[in-house]
Order: sequence, then C-alpha cells, then structure tokens
Amino acid sequence: MRIYQLSRNPKQWSEYTLYVIDHDTSDRQAKTRRVLPLVVGSDGWSGGGCASGYAVSMTLLLDYFGNEENCERKAATMGWALANRLTRVRRYSDGGRSDGWVLTEAQVSELVAEILVTAKELIQYAGEQIAIEEVCGERRDLLRQAALVETVSDRRLLK
Repeated sequence: MRIYQLSRNPKQWSEYTLYVIDHDTSDRQAKTRRVLPLVVGSDGWSGGGCASGYAVSMTLLLDYFGNEENCERKAATMGWALANRLTRVRRYSDGGRSDGWVLTEAQVSELVAEILVTAKELIQYAGEQIAIEEVCGERRDLLRQAALVETVSDRRLLK
C-alpha cells in the first residue's frame, strides 16, 4: 500500500515536501518513506500558490502513473485538474495551521477517476451540442453559406 503525504516547511511557508510511504503488506512494521523531488519548479511565480499546487500534482501523478506507458502525457493532461482537486482535500492541522495532507493510493485513484469521468462528460456534452449534417457528400452548413453568398452577390435577386 502506498501513501502520499504533503508537508509544508514551517520556516518557508511556500515550500512543500511530498513524501511517498510504501507499506509492506506482509509485514505491518516494514515501511519505507522517501521524498519525491518536485519536477516542476515555481521559479518566476509569486509565492508558490498555483505553481506549487501544480508542481505537487505533477509529481504525484508522475509517481502514480510511473509504470504505465506515456506517464508524462497523462500527468501533464491531468496536472491542473488534480491541482484544483487537491485544494479541496481535507488538510490535517498542527497547532491551528494547515500544514499539508495525506492521501492513500486508493484516494488518488478516486481523484484520477473523477477527473476522467468529468472530462468524458464534457466531451459528450460538447458532442451533443454540435450537429453537422451532410447532404450529397457535402456539409449542409457550407452549402447554406455558399447559397447565402450567391444570393447576396446577385443583386437581381435582391430587387
């Protein structure tokens, strides 16, 4: 089982550290914790903010999709959507300050599935809004536009 933990540096508020904790299912005591280096820097962005959230989501997705084909493309495609959803993740607090969050691999899977379902619904909705008919092998909207141009340009028909 894998757990992702985001911790904020208490001295530098805009700096984050993303940890991956791997639990060995056969031995409850055995676990390894490692730091994932943020792959996208926030240089040139003011105070972290969106850029830091995007960096965290990209790093998390690259690790999550690490064994799959085209993991970089998948991570880049879902990076901003996951960054937006991570802002809604329940944060744990220490001393009244929000310091980060903890997500299991199953929770990350749910977030990824939510992003994919939302994208599919948006594509289906957009597909339903667009209707192009073909008449005699040509698109009807192009035929209408050509007919309109002929009608307007032929001044005899306007009188």
